[in-house]
Amino acid sequence: MKEVKIKPVLFTSKTYAEGTHPILIRITNNRKVQYEGIGYAIPFEAWNPLEGKVFESRIKISEKTLLRFPPEKRNEIKQIFANAKVLHNAKSINADIENKMAEISRALSKMKANDESISVRSIKKKISPAAAKRRENSFLVFGDEMTENYLSSGNIRTYKRYKMILKRLSGYIKNKDLSFTDLHFQFLVQYEIYLKKEGLQTNSIHNHLKTIRAIYYQAIKQEIITAEKNPFFAFKLKLDKNNVKKEKLSVEEINKLIEVDLKKGSVLWHTRNCFLFSFYTAGIRIGDLIQLKWKHIKGERVEYKMDKTGTFKSLLLLPNAQKILSHYQNKEVKSGDYIFGLLDNNIDEKNRLYLYNQISSKTAYINSNLKELSKLAKIDKRVTTHVSRHSFADIARVKTKDLHAIKNLLGHSKLSVTENYIKSLDYTSQDEALKNILDL
Repeated sequence: MKEVKIKPVLFTSKTYAEGTHPILIRITNNRKVQYEGIGYAIPFEAWNPLEGKVFESRIKISEKTLLRFPPEKRNEIKQIFANAKVLHNAKSINADIENKMAEISRALSKMKANDESISVRSIKKKISPAAAKRRENSFLVFGDEMTENYLSSGNIRTYKRYKMILKRLSGYIKNKDLSFTDLHFQFLVQYEIYLKKEGLQTNSIHNHLKTIRAIYYQAIKQEIITAEKNPFFAFKLKLDKNNVKKEKLSVEEINKLIEVDLKKGSVLWHTRNCFLFSFYTAGIRIGDLIQLKWKHIKGERVEYKMDKTGTFKSLLLLPNAQKILSHYQNKEVKSGDYIFGLLDNNIDEKNRLYLYNQISSKTAYINSNLKELSKLAKIDKRVTTHVSRHSFADIARVKTKDLHAIKNLLGHSKLSVTENYIKSLDYTSQDEALKNILDL
């Protein structure tokens, strides 16, 4: 068994309204991680990352210490020390960090002496027995813990979804606690009715209940509860696969967008470039497009890792895509600069939640502009960034029968995903069938 590591960290993945971040003790064992709070949240500038504590005074970092870091990190470290902020209660915070570290070390030593099974969960349970007991009884406490784990692992989409779904569930029970035993078959039936009354569609309700089920099953997996009274044995989730319309543009409509006379450098001109570049690169998702940097351009190819799946993509840049890139390329651009300039080049990419929120904000901005652009192009459809992906997939469906090629271009993990995706776009075959049947 690997040695248990305990380390104080400033948890920058979580940012409170006032711009502070919580100080946590990270417990690591066998690649599993748990966090223990100490009750403090501080500004980023107050944290000394080299010593794992808050600054008690402003100090200058030595050149000898800087040599411990790679050249590209040295300026960043110098900036941290140059901008150091000293809090009035710095010594008290550091004392509490040391006390919590000592408490965890004592608990660990006692467990080893008693030959107890050691895991990050058992350590956490040992140092916070009351919290552990509440976690074992409360569905919401356990769900919140799962949610925070997604945040700490950088899985921001899932974090946001869990956060939103648990918030709605908490509102339904008027912010009271919800035990695992309270989550029975009849509760799920009533909650489904409530969601319908709230105006949610079948598939949205499915996503809410599917997330609740995932949390429940994780609790079973961790042996917090048993599977004997699992309400999902009887309660079945409903999904309407035919109730989702995927908007798409035809080749003629794509050309209409291209033909709109726009001033070079204008907001709508940039917006059109983003939409068309996505279309010309097999429907690259807007989140990936926003994060594209010049270092991802390798000659006549674009190579990047898909943010949603982590899959590596390498695509040929066709002349139309290269032409769009040429508008943004100049002598001043650096390999680490964002191509389309929607994000600040100095953004803290390690703060995944902040980055995700910025991408969401820029996506909404582009979609708002696309609404105006589609009016100018006289396209009577709701055009969003994702429509470029739908449009590419539909045109690919018409031009080739090679589903494997389309699957790889779209970056789907399974062929069945591509088949369902294509099926939802295909109205042509049913139109032909209708004409043949009624051609009397």
